[in-house]
Amino acid sequence: MKKRIFTLICICLLLGLLTSCGTGRVQYKYDRIPGIRLDFYDLRGLKSRPIKGGSFGMMLQNDFLGEDIPRDSWGGEVLFVLFDEETKVLFPVCGDVTCLHEDNSCFAKAMLGAFTCYWNVSEDSIVVVSSSFSREHAGEQTPYTANAYYFSFDGTLLDSVSYDLTALVRADGELIKSPGVITSYATDGERVYLDLADAGDIRNRDGGCNRWLIEYDLSTRQFRTVCNYLVPDMYASFVNICEFTETHIGVEYDRRFGYCIDRTTGEYVETDCTEIFTKAQSAGEAPSDGNIGLILPIKGLIKSNGFPKSTFISMDTGKAVEVSEVESSSYTTIGSLYYEGELYYDVMSPNHEKLWAYQRAEDEEPILISRIFEDGAYSLNSVMLESEKGVIYQYYKVGETYEDEQIIKEINGRDVLCQKAASLVYVEKSDMFDGTVDSPWYYDGETGTFVRPE
Repeated sequence: MKKRIFTLICICLLLGLLTSCGTGRVQYKYDRIPGIRLDFYDLRGLKSRPIKGGSFGMMLQNDFLGEDIPRDSWGGEVLFVLFDEETKVLFPVCGDVTCLHEDNSCFAKAMLGAFTCYWNVSEDSIVVVSSSFSREHAGEQTPYTANAYYFSFDGTLLDSVSYDLTALVRADGELIKSPGVITSYATDGERVYLDLADAGDIRNRDGGCNRWLIEYDLSTRQFRTVCNYLVPDMYASFVNICEFTETHIGVEYDRRFGYCIDRTTGEYVETDCTEIFTKAQSAGEAPSDGNIGLILPIKGLIKSNGFPKSTFISMDTGKAVEVSEVESSSYTTIGSLYYEGELYYDVMSPNHEKLWAYQRAEDEEPILISRIFEDGAYSLNSVMLESEKGVIYQYYKVGETYEDEQIIKEINGRDVLCQKAASLVYVEKSDMFDGTVDSPWYYDGETGTFVRPE
């Protein structure tokens, strides 16, 4: 414990020394990586963000501490942590080195309130874009606003920007009746997009329900309304901001309608994809027992769920079209890595137990990475945190799974089945991208650092 406290004190001192260089230009130790696009599912599913200087994300508290956990506490407590790539230190975003991280008075736990919206690191601070956040950390909030909050790494509120949602204008020229909760978020890496509806339209059975797409620019720290668009009803279980180009944004509505929105003018094109897909099924172009799995309004494609591979239907012709493996992966998986400014998608591996297969998005160059390392002793399992220059993986002994990590421990005089803390290893991308892992760094839960064996 003393070693961990000493390590965290050193990190706090390091964060306090962040300054600009003699060039007069601010040099940030931790910052967002431009161009990383995350749609609604990515933001909900990914546990970390690779950032300049390391990684920012969440992990189980017992894994962070390197402590076993009783199985009846499965799931455990979660903390938001920052990984410093230079020092190889992992620490919670909490300024109190004696904090036990027990409740939302700890910012590393309060950050969980931001899990379903946009969160990242930007210019040596944590940014959260949301319709609401913990009052204890964000201060008083004005009802019906979209907000961007900026925090230091100890949870101190540094700045906030609000956008009045009651000033939104409907298609009929009237002001919004009742701003709904913002439930859909996405980012193109430079801007964050929010989608919300006028809850006052919920009883409008004649269609023409109002929605808005709102943009927050991470560089200028300004909100603006991209467009007001009309949807046929208020029955959607989700709205997914799914595509970005320099000129347009694609939104899919409830796997039924697609909206291609002009980023500059706010004009949009609505496509009834259910009608197109039903006709494609009748014509034998789509699986008769399939359903719509994804709508891509800018690409003009409708993806049908299917096995062993998905079918893509053209919105223009209603016919099946060929899509490359890497393009299909980019639409259907959150399995990707960023390396030296390039994006690589996880594709079907010829031997998934021993190999990861990636293809570079730009030219589909294949990359095979061995999961097996240390002369066949260990196997990389799931990604815990992706950083700018590496990946933190959970790993097992070859042939073992999480079930082999269960042990019996005596707790308060009784035998309790416990799950061992995850074994973590940091691998530099430059190391793994030659196909094999040769120089891993192993996690020491007592100090919160990754070290190489002596």
